[in-house]
Amino acid sequence: FNPGRLTEGLTVAELLSDNYSPKARNKLINLMFKEAGLVEKYGSGIKRIMDNCKNHGKCKVHFENMQHGFRVILSKEVNDTVNGPVNGPVNGPVNGLVNRLNKVVSLIEKNPEITLFQIAEFCDVGVTTIKRDLEKLKKQGVIIRVGSDKRGHWELVKHSRGN
Repeated sequence: FNPGRLTEGLTVAELLSDNYSPKARNKLINLMFKEAGLVEKYGSGIKRIMDNCKNHGKCKVHFENMQHGFRVILSKEVNDTVNGPVNGPVNGPVNGLVNRLNKVVSLIEKNPEITLFQIAEFCDVGVTTIKRDLEKLKKQGVIIRVGSDKRGHWELVKHSRGN
């Protein structure tokens, strides 16, 4: 968030189309940043943000010109289609959850001895979240736990994979 709005006459649509001429609010500050090597090229920041998000492939950028400032929102982009083993009531409107559940199943398929901590690390969420996810998958009949929590392993239920 920047408490200053876009320069007068500039719209978010023009930013997105890259069809504008940059205007400095304070030329002395701009010059100081340029000489310090902190500015690559005047007016290139928005385009670089959009290009980096596009190249990353999983990042969405949203710009808002607000009454009291300008805001840039970066967020993870989530696929709308689900191609994986999780079916039934979990395939609801929360695609991020479905994608994570599919990832959990894939991790278990690759390494049945994988730990809660390892799954949480791979999915970039907490262990409590993974425990809930595993309970959902068990209730759906997608996975089962064989043996103890410390010495056991996970197994995929064959019919859940379409086998």
